[in-house]
Amino acid sequence: MNASDVVALALLAVTVGITAGAFQTLPEKVPVHWNAEGRIDGWADKSFLWITPILSAGMLGLFRIVPKIAVKKEAFEKSKKYYNVMVLAVLGFLLLLQAGLLATAANPETDIGIVLYPGVAFMFLAMGWSTAKFEPNYFVGFRTPWALADKRVWKKTQAYGGKTMMLLSIMVLANVFVNNFFLFFLAPLVLWAFSVFVYSYTVYKRLRR
Repeated sequence: MNASDVVALALLAVTVGITAGAFQTLPEKVPVHWNAEGRIDGWADKSFLWITPILSAGMLGLFRIVPKIAVKKEAFEKSKKYYNVMVLAVLGFLLLLQAGLLATAANPETDIGIVLYPGVAFMFLAMGWSTAKFEPNYFVGFRTPWALADKRVWKKTQAYGGKTMMLLSIMVLANVFVNNFFLFFLAPLVLWAFSVFVYSYTVYKRLRR
């Protein structure tokens, strides 16, 4: 067990721990969904809050299985450090998400965006940095058809997608102050994803001339 495994298990343990510690003190019905303006529009039984720890455990298990079943195992060996960063980024985000859900369960007046948007921004930043350096594979990265067909296109696509993903994290973080889900989250996210595909295709066509 390496240091990354220890940190991953610690993040999972904290996610489970804070849920168990707060569970008995929470009301029977808790907020579980918010509209684009950040207002609560969905409630559920407090047992719903166990979904995040279960999801965290499932994601950790999946993350550990993927390198073992991957066709291109050498890609994961060469990119192990960056893959571990992705794992910790996702588990860290789920921990922050759960902290926000528990806070709003205890006090529905709490603005979950204060936790949610920094959490998403942190995850995007970490995943953008690590993805930009990942070796070609079928599980991780910006796996466009053109990137998978040509290693040169893969390298350029990951670099573009990773760097722009880090820039996207800044816009997501701005939501803490402006709270505009559409303009500072949804629209930029869709445009960014589309731009990665367009860029990858453009690079492929240029290199194949």
